[in-house]
Amino acid sequence: MTVVVDASSESAATSPPECRRDMVRDTGKLLLAYGHDGPWDLDDPNGENRFTVEAWGAQMELRAIQRRNREATIKARQKGRVKAKLSYAASAIPS
Repeated sequence: MTVVVDASSESAATSPPECRRDMVRDTGKLLLAYGHDGPWDLDDPNGENRFTVEAWGAQMELRAIQRRNREATIKARQKGRVKAKLSYAASAIPS
């Protein structure tokens, strides 16, 4: 999870996808991310490259999870099962 923090008021908001290095720097905000010690220094070329690589890796991981879920749904439907349908035991319990 990436958060952009306004350095002057300490308020936080989730960063929009179009958030760019210049926009963050020009607005005086800090870029914080889970798993990184402190704010990102996007003026440092190494810091910017590392942030880009980590963000790209997170995006690839998300797409892999989505693909696995989609394939599991297709496989379950081909076998005649509806994904996320309650099991027999759960449906036999009176409400």
